[in-house]
Amino acid sequence: MNRRENLKSILLGGLSASLLSKNVFADEIRESINLTDQKLPDHLNSDWHRMPDMNWAGPNYWTNRLQDFRIRNGALECIFQGENRTVHHLTLQMGNSRNSFTSSIEVKFSEHLTASAQNKIGFVLGAKSWNFEYRASAVHGDGFRIGINTLGNIFIGREEFNEATVQESHLKEGVVLEVRAEPLGMDYLLSVRVLDKMGGMLAFAEKTGVQSELLVGNIALLSHFEKITEGQADGIVCSFNKWSLQGDKLMYNGDQFFGPICFTQYTRENKIVKLTAQLCPVALPSKVRFEINQGDGWMKIDEASVQYPSYTAQFRFGNWPYKESLPFRVVYDLIGTDGTRKVFHWEGTIAKEPTDKNLIKALVCSCNHDRGFPDQDIVEYAGMHEPDLIMFLGDQFYEINGHFGFQKAPLEKAYLDYLRKWYMFGWSYRELFKNIPVINLPDDHDVFQGNLFGANGIEFPKASIGARFKRDFGGFMMPPEWVNLAMTTQTSHMPDPYDSTPIDRGIHVFYSNWNYAGISFGIVEDRKFKSGPAAILPPEAGVRDAFIENPEYPIKSYGYPEADLLGKRQMDFLKEWVEDWGENIEFKILVSATPFHALQTMPDEKSNGMQRQLEVPETGDYVQGDVPVADMDTGGWPQYERDEVIKTIRKSYSLHLAGDQHLPSVSQYGVKNYQDGGYTFAVPALANSWPRRWWPSIKQPIEGEPKYTGNHEDAFGNKMYVRAVANPSKTGLKPSNLYDWSPGYGVVSFDKNTRNVKMECWPRYVNPVKKPNGQFRGWPVTVHQLENNKPTTPFLLPTLKFKGLKNPLVKIIDDKKETQLILRVNNEKFQPIMEREGIFALQVIDAAGNILTQIEGLSSIASTNDKVMEISV
Repeated sequence: MNRRENLKSILLGGLSASLLSKNVFADEIRESINLTDQKLPDHLNSDWHRMPDMNWAGPNYWTNRLQDFRIRNGALECIFQGENRTVHHLTLQMGNSRNSFTSSIEVKFSEHLTASAQNKIGFVLGAKSWNFEYRASAVHGDGFRIGINTLGNIFIGREEFNEATVQESHLKEGVVLEVRAEPLGMDYLLSVRVLDKMGGMLAFAEKTGVQSELLVGNIALLSHFEKITEGQADGIVCSFNKWSLQGDKLMYNGDQFFGPICFTQYTRENKIVKLTAQLCPVALPSKVRFEINQGDGWMKIDEASVQYPSYTAQFRFGNWPYKESLPFRVVYDLIGTDGTRKVFHWEGTIAKEPTDKNLIKALVCSCNHDRGFPDQDIVEYAGMHEPDLIMFLGDQFYEINGHFGFQKAPLEKAYLDYLRKWYMFGWSYRELFKNIPVINLPDDHDVFQGNLFGANGIEFPKASIGARFKRDFGGFMMPPEWVNLAMTTQTSHMPDPYDSTPIDRGIHVFYSNWNYAGISFGIVEDRKFKSGPAAILPPEAGVRDAFIENPEYPIKSYGYPEADLLGKRQMDFLKEWVEDWGENIEFKILVSATPFHALQTMPDEKSNGMQRQLEVPETGDYVQGDVPVADMDTGGWPQYERDEVIKTIRKSYSLHLAGDQHLPSVSQYGVKNYQDGGYTFAVPALANSWPRRWWPSIKQPIEGEPKYTGNHEDAFGNKMYVRAVANPSKTGLKPSNLYDWSPGYGVVSFDKNTRNVKMECWPRYVNPVKKPNGQFRGWPVTVHQLENNKPTTPFLLPTLKFKGLKNPLVKIIDDKKETQLILRVNNEKFQPIMEREGIFALQVIDAAGNILTQIEGLSSIASTNDKVMEISV
C-alpha cells in the first residue's frame, strides 16, 4: 500500500458503515487531504528559535486562536489563559500504518502558574473533524490528549499519573516533554517522559491498550487552562520551543503550509489592474514583490509594503499593457534572526478580459459558515463551470467561525481575530479566484454583527436599552479602525469607489461601478447607509432584532421616506450608473448583499430566533400555517427607497444579484403592479447557520410549478412574482445541519447575442458534470434582458428600425428631461415600452457617447403602436 492509498484508508477508516452509507461523498470517495508521495525527513524540527518576533507561528502551523500565540525572543508563546488552545502541524499527519513515532517539545511554564489538574500542556494526537480534512481538523478537530498538568503530573488521555511529580521550579525553568507511540498487539503503547534541561529524567508514565484509530489525524501542541475572567486572561501562559517529530507513522506533505502569503485577489477594468496580496501577521516592516512571466522567466515589475493592521500588500497598475492572460506571482522573503532567508511565492494569472466572448459566466456565492470548511466540494464543483469572474456577496465568514466566539477588545487582538476568520475564507476558496477576477461585498457578519443598520457610520448606543437590541437603533459595534480593516482586506482590490469620501467616523466605502467583459456591475452597499428601524419606527411597532413583532402594527401603510436604504449618495450613484454604458456595455447588473423584499415566512410574527429549531420538512411536503414576517434586515424596508431603487435600475433593464437570505430564490420585483420591476436572484448560502423558508398561503401558483410560486406580497406590502425557491428539505445527507438547509452556489450566464440571462442554482453536494440536471427544483431560470422592464400595462412608442448602426445606445427622455429608458440594442429593430401615456424624446448614441440622432415629440400609445421609424446615421 503506497502513501496515497494508505491515506484513503485513514480518511475513511474512522467512519462507520451507517455514516458512509449516508455521507455525501459515499458515491465518489475523494481524498480530503492532498498528500503526495513525499519523503518524510528524518527529523522535522520547529525553527521558532531563529524567527523574528511576530504574531504568527510560521507557515507550518495553524494556531487556535491566532491572537493567542506569538513568537518572542526565539520561542512560541501562548499568551492567553483559556481552554483548547492548540498549534496544529500542517505538513504532518498521523497515518494509520502500524508504525511508531516520537515527538518532543521544550516547554516553559509561566511564573504565575496556578497548580491544577485541569491546567494542561502537551500534545493532541489524532485530531480530526467529521470530514477528516487536515484543514478542518486543524480548526475543528479534537483528539487524544497527552502531556503534563500544572500539578506536575503526567496525564495520558483521561488518566493522571501522580507517582512521580515534577516540581514547580522545574516547570518554570523549563522541561522537555517527550511522547512516544509504539504498536503493541492490536493497539498502541503510549509513553511520556519529562526531562530537565540537562536531559535528566524527572517523570515517566506509560499506558497500554490505546486504540489505533485514536492515533490517526493531525498532531498539535496543547495549552489548556481553566477559564478565568476575560480581562485577566491575557499574559504569558507558557512557551514552546524545539518541537521535534520523527517516525514512520507520520505522513508528510510539504505543500500543506499556509502563509506567509495566504492568497491574492484582483480585478481588472480596461487597463487598470488592482491586486491585493493577503499575508499572515509577518514581522514589520516588510515588502512584497510582484512579478510576471511573459515566457522568458519571472520579472519583477513592482513592490509594495505590507500594511498594518490588514497585513495586505496592495498593487495598482494604471496602464496594464497586457491584453492576453499573463502569469503573475507575489513573492515574500521570510528572513530569520540568523540571516537565513526562505522565499515564498503565490502564483496566479491575470486573465484576459473576455470582451470578445459571447457567453460570460459569473460564479455567485454568499454566506460562508464554517460547517463545510474547507469547502473543497464547492471549489471542485463550482470550478467545473469554468466561470469568468466570481462574486462573494457577503458574510464571507461568520463571527462564530473557527470556534471560540469572537473578540471585540483589545483592538490589536480583535484585528487578529478578524484575520483568522478571513484566512479561513481564503484557505477554502483561494484556488477558485487566483486566476480570475473576484469581488467581495462585506455584509453584517463580516463586521461581527448579526444585523447591520450602518446609519452612515454612527456608533452603537452606549447606554443600556433593556431587552431591545442595540443594533436595531443603527450603527457599528466595532471601532471604525477595525471596520476599515474589514473594508481593506475584502475590497482594496476592487474598482475605485464612485465617491471615496468616508462616512461618519472615517469608515471607508466601496460602492462602485465595475465594467468587465461587456457587463456593467453596479456595486452598492445596502447596509452601511441604512437607517436603524428602532430609530425610525415607534415603540408600539415592537421592533426586536430587526423584526416587527406586533402583528397589529400597520407596517404596510407607510413607506418611511425619511429612512435610508442606500442613502442619497448611492441613489445619486445609481442614477448616473444606469446612464453610463461606456463603449461595449451590453448588460447592467446590480449587485448588493440582500434582495429588496422579505421573501420569508414563519409560524407567527414572534417566531424570530426559532429558525434553527423549526423542523425541516420532507422533500415534497408543504408546510401549512406560516405567515410572511417583517424582517427589516432585508431590503424590503424601508419601502419608499426600496421602490425608488427598483424604479431607477429598471430604466437600464438591470437584473439584481444578491445573497444573505440563505434561501435561494428567483423573483421579479413589483412596485405599482406585479412584475413591473426587474428580476432578482438571491443565491444560496455556501453553508448557513440560520435557515429561512417560504411557505406562503396558496394563491395562484405558476402553472406546473410549486404552490409557493406566483404573485405574492411580503410583510411590508412589497409585490413580488416568485419564480423559484429552494426551501430547506431533508436530503438524508450528513451532517444534516449543513446539507438540509439548501446550501450551494449560483452560476449566472450572460448571453450577449440573445441578451438572455440564465440563472443556475446548484446544491453544494451535486457534481454538475455527473449530474447535469441536479440543480434545485425550479432552476435554471432564464429571463430576457427586456423582461427587467416590462410594464404590465404597456404604452408603446414607435418601432425603431436601425440602418447602418451597430449596437446603438437608445435613450428615452420624458417631458421633464428625465431618463426613462436606456439600453444598448443588439437588433435591427427595437420598440420601447413605457409605463404611461405621454410625450417623449428619443436619443440614439454611439459608442463614444455622441448623440447621433435626437427626435422629439414621440407619443406612447396603449396596447399597440404600428408606427415604424427608420434611424440612420
